[in-house]
Amino acid sequence: TIENRFLKHAINEMLHRFTTVKEHIMTAMHLSDPLAMDASLPEIESSLLRLRNHSFFRGVGVFKGFTQDNIVMKQAIGYKTILEKWIELQQGYELEESMRKLEVKDISELYEIWCFIKVKNIVQDTLRELGKETTIDVGGKVITKEFIPQLVYGGEVSFIDSGGVELATVSYNAQVEKESTKKLSAIIGTDTMTTIQRPDIVLRLSKTQDGGMKYTYLFDAKYRIDDTKDRNGYDVPPEDAINQMHRYRDAIYYTEEGSDRASLKKEIIAGYVLFPGQIPIEALDLESGDYYYQESNRKIGIGAFPLRPDQEGHKADGSIEVRADSSENALRRQIRKWLEEEGKEQLLEQSIPQKGLEYSDEPVTKGTYFLSTIDTHVNEDASAIIEGRATDFYSGYTAILSGTDFQKIKYFAPVSGHKVCGYYKVLHIDAKDMADTIGKISGVSNTGKKYEGYDKTIRVHFKLGDYVSLASPFIYGLNANAARGIALTRKEFKEYIQEKSM
Repeated sequence: TIENRFLKHAINEMLHRFTTVKEHIMTAMHLSDPLAMDASLPEIESSLLRLRNHSFFRGVGVFKGFTQDNIVMKQAIGYKTILEKWIELQQGYELEESMRKLEVKDISELYEIWCFIKVKNIVQDTLRELGKETTIDVGGKVITKEFIPQLVYGGEVSFIDSGGVELATVSYNAQVEKESTKKLSAIIGTDTMTTIQRPDIVLRLSKTQDGGMKYTYLFDAKYRIDDTKDRNGYDVPPEDAINQMHRYRDAIYYTEEGSDRASLKKEIIAGYVLFPGQIPIEALDLESGDYYYQESNRKIGIGAFPLRPDQEGHKADGSIEVRADSSENALRRQIRKWLEEEGKEQLLEQSIPQKGLEYSDEPVTKGTYFLSTIDTHVNEDASAIIEGRATDFYSGYTAILSGTDFQKIKYFAPVSGHKVCGYYKVLHIDAKDMADTIGKISGVSNTGKKYEGYDKTIRVHFKLGDYVSLASPFIYGLNANAARGIALTRKEFKEYIQEKSM
């Protein structure tokens, strides 16, 4: 039967694995006789040999796997126990093999892991020096000695203060998913619209209880030095590594949780290559250092820091200390500068975004609010717009003359009776020819006043999304502004809510 073929296969595998493990232990302990290690080992091996050579198995064929779910192996007495123990053994073997696989790694991969641990330790040391008591978490769990073997698959360490604020998070191999995969990115709240991105090390800072937008810095560890030198003869990282930092900053975006992908902000404030170069500490000064990639750091937020394992010394008690002349101190000073900033606005002011984009501590739903009365000549159901039930809004003719940049409009707040009771999210804006609608009305009102836009039929069309009711409506438009429409910044709109609420 297939069950007996499986049993024969399991015994053969156990004997093979047992022999391998026994020899591995004997080699590691430099033993020639198994009895010197454990007297029971020869007895176990002998028992397995007897089972394998039992006459019962002579007529049993080769096991080629189960082709379907096997009820006998799951329910029959004896077979059920064998299957359970087999699964336990397999899990143990896989764990042992995975641990041993980690021992043999390419030097470049070991350098990446070492750099991650180094950045994590620098953040930890700096927070302690700044007097901030933190709890160290790994993916929601307290850090343990098992964390390092898991790094081959990626990892994350968070520093959380007593108030629950996540001051900093350092991630290794955090994968940013592209839009088409529909998967969550390892860097929470980020997205990439083209190809999957996987930076080596990610440092994210936050100083507020609600988190808000994170301030993200990337490090890419490269165990290589370019053949060329900078103008002062200092080591430089590989050119492709610097180009990769530009790519990361261009490719990774911040998206507020729950928002659509139409509203994107630049996520990466700065990016740095970590490499084993030798550069004098004075050349790496944050304010005046003449190292080429320290200058580029100051100007565009892309640079490089030398990081080498041989830059450390030991105190009398055996603990590690960084030498005063170590180039590692430059990275420590940079990270300390970020962590010391009390107001994150300073970080943003010092950052250099790409042309046409901006860094902002506002949610990505930030946008211009357009306030306007409703032109009933082109909007047939004004009550639906006022009550938050509309899906479309058409501007009046005078709104076009106001000089508003409609492409910046993200929200529309209808004004009725000089009151603003809520606002819509604007999904799309385009121009519409309303000739058919306007043609149905007379160009002159009952009072004899001419409709100014009667012979000019182009209007701005707003495709409306969700409507948000204001807890406190406010008075607006006791002048001509409401008639022609006016655009307000998010800050100005908030001021109106606070100062002119009814």
